[in-house]
Amino acid sequence: HALAVAPLRGAFLFPVQAEGKTMGVLVFTSAEVRRPDERVLRAVGSVGSQIGQFLRHRRSEEARRRFRAGMDASADMILLIDPRAMRYVDVNETVCRTLGYTREEMLAMGPQDLLPVGREQLKRDYDRFIEDPDSIRGMNSAYRLRDGSTLPFESTRRVLQTEEGPLIVAISRDIRPRLATERALRDSEERFRSLTGLSADWYWEQDAELRFVATGGAHKERGGITAAEHHGRRRWELPGTEPAGSHPPAVP
Repeated sequence: HALAVAPLRGAFLFPVQAEGKTMGVLVFTSAEVRRPDERVLRAVGSVGSQIGQFLRHRRSEEARRRFRAGMDASADMILLIDPRAMRYVDVNETVCRTLGYTREEMLAMGPQDLLPVGREQLKRDYDRFIEDPDSIRGMNSAYRLRDGSTLPFESTRRVLQTEEGPLIVAISRDIRPRLATERALRDSEERFRSLTGLSADWYWEQDAELRFVATGGAHKERGGITAAEHHGRRRWELPGTEPAGSHPPAVP
């Protein structure tokens, strides 16, 4: 059976506001036209403001929850810095796991406690960065770990504008594995150069265009030409170093 619905003849509405901004409107309807109570009219402003503050707080909490979930999912260290108080206002789990501090310990410290730079210098750098975000592209330095050791890192920085003021967002990456790889390559290169220097044979390297880029061996000269004179030149451009087939083909 269809239900009979009484026609709506009256409506009462008022805005929901927070910090001078309207977030929505509450609407009350009735089947009768009624004169609003004066006490209700005087109270709706306060009620709308309280509801607005509540909704704004809930939205802010949800935004922070999503932001934190995104931060904690990152493999990079993410640190939010208040440049006025020179304190960390938030860090992700990667920071705590990598540096060894608890989140509570991190929020009691500032960048001057972890970086080899004084507070005043950092504050000047942050002020300049906020004024001109293009003034700082990145940073290579080292954090002080909880056990007293240091961790080399590279980072990018951004200015995040909030209702409370600007924040500095530092996204840092542990570069110890990369530095170890580079050091191993240098050591390997040095050992290789040492071995070629002891070789009784003449040694050389050429690029894709057959230019000499390195020479070595026990014999420092070849055909009366020193090693340095080979660099940047091709075999057929030097006397005594023109093996068969190394010169460019003749043009008919």
